[in-house]
Amino acid sequence: SDVLPTYNWSAALRCAVRSVLPQTVQDFEILVVGDGCTDDSAAVIEELCDPRLHWHNLEQNHGSQWAANNHGIEMASADWIAHPGHADLRYPTHLEALLRTARQHSADVVTSVMIMYGPPGLGLRGVPGVFAGAALSPRDFVPPSALAHSKAVVQGQGWPEAPKTVLPVDVVFLHNIVAASPRTASTNEVTCFK
Repeated sequence: SDVLPTYNWSAALRCAVRSVLPQTVQDFEILVVGDGCTDDSAAVIEELCDPRLHWHNLEQNHGSQWAANNHGIEMASADWIAHPGHADLRYPTHLEALLRTARQHSADVVTSVMIMYGPPGLGLRGVPGVFAGAALSPRDFVPPSALAHSKAVVQGQGWPEAPKTVLPVDVVFLHNIVAASPRTASTNEVTCFK
């Protein structure tokens, strides 16, 4: 199950969903969860006309992706959950690489390598997902778009509420699931772009 949180950026959402649909692994659902969207995001999902797409819009905006992600995790029908970002892109082999790596390493948390780049002049560049020893540690971080985890590893916990954390919610979420499962791995393949 892909859980894709979004808020009022339908142009980016359209691109993100179009990068998720042509995966080499086709047995998946995309749960697009609006965080109280008031724009045309629902219409964008409807116009893409794919039975794997499911639109849900929360009644109010929570100011962060935590509520939309938790709602999507609750609705997910698969044993594995990935978190594409509404402004991020995937290479077609992204899910295949994540699932293959999970099987090879008996891992509950898997990441791909991601290329991050920002507007010219800001110096925002990075390549998260490459780790010493090929496994994530509590010190490591990758954006959610590069991440997949078993549904079991988030049972009883989910994304922390933004007002209750000092660190960004995606950092706390990753650290929590890595702490819950010592079995982590990286695909060591670039399949995601932020």
